[in-house]
Amino acid sequence: MKRFASHYLLIPAVGYMKQQVVEITDEGVVRGVFSLTEEIESVEWMPGVIVLLSESQMEEIKNNWDDFKKHPSVSNQSSQCFESIFPMF
Repeated sequence: MKRFASHYLLIPAVGYMKQQVVEITDEGVVRGVFSLTEEIESVEWMPGVIVLLSESQMEEIKNNWDDFKKHPSVSNQSSQCFESIFPMF
């Protein structure tokens, strides 16, 4: 399991939340989300926004990858987590 924290977490159906930790299983499934209230061991800080998407939303991005990667907010990302999901990047 891995934990990631960020300034903001975006869940499209819910909206933005400030300073959240996202727990992800080794299979890439979100196990939990909780507030970051203090420093926690083994949490990788991701500056900016973490976006949690459904499988159908991910599929839509993959199907429109050429247009998606032209967006400046995405094209400057270098996170290993991002690259593991989109190896074609």
